[in-house]
Amino acid sequence: MATFFPLFSGLPGCKGKTTVHNFAPDFLEKEVMSKKYLSVLWLEEKGWQSKGIATLEPLESRVVTSEEVESYIDGISFSILALTDDRLKERLTNLPSKTVPNTVPSWRATVSIKIGKAEASYQGEIKPFPSKANLISFSPLFQSGYENQHKLLFLNLENDPTIREGTIKWAYADEPKKIIGEKSIYSNNLNLIDIENKVITSNRILIFYSKEIAGIPIYISYSSKDNSISMEHSHPPASMTIHGNRGESQYKIKNRWNKILT
Repeated sequence: MATFFPLFSGLPGCKGKTTVHNFAPDFLEKEVMSKKYLSVLWLEEKGWQSKGIATLEPLESRVVTSEEVESYIDGISFSILALTDDRLKERLTNLPSKTVPNTVPSWRATVSIKIGKAEASYQGEIKPFPSKANLISFSPLFQSGYENQHKLLFLNLENDPTIREGTIKWAYADEPKKIIGEKSIYSNNLNLIDIENKVITSNRILIFYSKEIAGIPIYISYSSKDNSISMEHSHPPASMTIHGNRGESQYKIKNRWNKILT
């Protein structure tokens, strides 16, 4: 399955930066060392569009900023980065199927976000989600505090160059049927959702879920008082399974909660 790298662009009050590396996360992967082409991709009415940014030699890295990409493309609100062996065409019917090799752990970039003077990053990647999938994410990851601001970034990528609308809802895990918030979300998009400070507590876990769209939830807490920021993402249930069938384990966990959640 093809692997891409998120770039946080088009977010009001935020700046994004992604550092893409042309080397595998495990140096035992000697056979994957080769020159690669770095491109930015975004979605328009006519399908996926791409623009070549750089050529990376083995062991080389390249920083791509939201300001750089926004200078290429007017009004961009969602973009991803790709490393490929061949140059991409400017217009694509589908996302490229061949990018970096599949490795364990996955080939990742350093994905950063900056709010004010504070900056945080994580090692991340994104692979296209199936259109018939859903999200369940537990989050003890927001940082409670009276003056903190909280944002949920919900990132979805699908191979089909269309935009679907869905809904994300959130509740406390100990009262999952009592919805405390909901908002529309869209496929092939970086959805920015403000979360009220009053719902963030140190002794209750929030659960976020969508019956229509799967994706990567990224939890951000920010304090302008001391210019501090926290950025975390939750992991799918399968990643908590060490032995046995991870797919079956995830199915059973999600199926149980899907029967509870409205």
